[in-house]
Amino acid sequence: MKRVRAIFAVWLILAGVIYVLHGSKAAAAMFIVAAFYCVLALIMVYVCGKKLEVAVRGESGVNKEQKAEVTVTSSNRSRIPVPACRLDVSCRNILTREQQQISLIHACGPNSEKSSSFSLTSSYCGMEDIKIDEVRISDPAGLFSRSQKADADAKIYVMPEVKEIEIPSEYLDSYDMESYSYSQHIKGTDTGEVFGIREYADGDSPKQIHWKLSAKMDDLMVKIPSYPIENKLAVLLDNSIAVGQDISADKRNDLMELFFSVSLSLLRKNITHSLGWCDHRTGGFILKRIENENDMWAAVPEALSAGIEESRLSTSYRFIGAYGEEHFTNHFIVTATGAVETELLNEYGQVREFMCR
Repeated sequence: MKRVRAIFAVWLILAGVIYVLHGSKAAAAMFIVAAFYCVLALIMVYVCGKKLEVAVRGESGVNKEQKAEVTVTSSNRSRIPVPACRLDVSCRNILTREQQQISLIHACGPNSEKSSSFSLTSSYCGMEDIKIDEVRISDPAGLFSRSQKADADAKIYVMPEVKEIEIPSEYLDSYDMESYSYSQHIKGTDTGEVFGIREYADGDSPKQIHWKLSAKMDDLMVKIPSYPIENKLAVLLDNSIAVGQDISADKRNDLMELFFSVSLSLLRKNITHSLGWCDHRTGGFILKRIENENDMWAAVPEALSAGIEESRLSTSYRFIGAYGEEHFTNHFIVTATGAVETELLNEYGQVREFMCR
């Protein structure tokens, strides 16, 4: 645009100088035409595009290395044509932080549309966030321009490669689908395990009477029932990394694929579980119950869009803060850098770590 303005300025100056020195009618005509265009272009830019709408559409999900078609449409709802509008499309993979920018130029007649398409291909999984924040309206020569908000976006999910992996047998030794662990701190209603003993009181069930101890004490003694905790498993994505610590796009991709590969492998062993991760868009912690492969694949888009960000709060800390009372007795943490503060989780149950290569 600066170049165009410089050319017009030279044109005006030369035409003016030639006319003053030689009285050339051709130079005068050149000066008038250039000046008239400048005025017309300025009016054109500030009148056109008032009812211009922009939309972005893309395929919802693709595999890695597969082309994803993106279509950008400019719709002029006015009777005044738009001679030129420039759209800068930003494409950013939320997971890996890869980004690129594509520029498109549209010209829209009265009450008409113009569409352009391009392809995106990624070698990494993630969520491609495609945005157009503003549109620049200009005259045909690009002498003047103004910008206006567009606020158009689309999301394309590049799916991870998920496969069944070998989970060490010792990681599952403490997990028994038929078993229950019992709290040492909370009374409950299950008399299969005893929380404590006390003297009989009116209203106590005869089933709670500890007959052998009652015979020894020569008084009725009853069992205080324990509180059963279902032996539940949480698989956590360590996507809240320490401040100053970053990981490459390759590792970000591998981390996500390992996370869902662990989930798939558990399902193939008929082990239901929960998947959890930090949602850096909201600051919360997401936990999804996974009972079958449909549940797992349904969780993929949300996990891909959560991002991997630096934080002073670890994944373990965030999980305990949100779901510490859910009584998970087994925790698998999938990490790329080595999970921190896992000793906090050890107070709640077994902790196992999966490190991506």
